Amino acid sequence: GEIVYGSFKSGKPQCHLNNLRNILLPAVNILSIFSMFLSFSYILVLNSHYVILTN
Repeated sequence: GEIVYGSFKSGKPQCHLNNLRNILLPAVNILSIFSMFLSFSYILVLNSHYVILTN
């Protein structure tokens, strides 16, 4: 069944965790909030201390 609307439990959770660890995480940079003054394509504010910036 659905865990959250539109998402279903995977039959291969370890495969998805490996993809997150090996593909997504190496592409993410976590910097201090003061780095927001630089020019980046996407800025995701995690909280008042950190943001995720991607080029």
